[in-house]
Amino acid sequence: MVLTSSQIKAFNLWLKRQGVRLEGVKIGCDSYGGLGVYATQLLSERSVLMVIPETAVMSLRNLRCDEVDFLLERDFAPSQVLQMAIAAEIAAGPQSRFYG
Repeated sequence: MVLTSSQIKAFNLWLKRQGVRLEGVKIGCDSYGGLGVYATQLLSERSVLMVIPETAVMSLRNLRCDEVDFLLERDFAPSQVLQMAIAAEIAAGPQSRFYG
């Protein structure tokens, strides 16, 4: 899949809205149109490249599916519950904070 510059800009905007901080790196396209993380300064071995808040990561704790606890109590595997919760986020479309 080749990404356009407008898709990269939209992704960078989404990252910013989610509170992701890039430190000494940028998100961009390679010469084949693929997504990459590129250094914008000299980085050391222990450099922090980005800070990603837990709320920006899809997990069972922060998805909108109200039935997560109910399903987990009914012996559904966590991976199955996560799949259903992600489907609920996709169905929410622009109303989901993960949309974009």
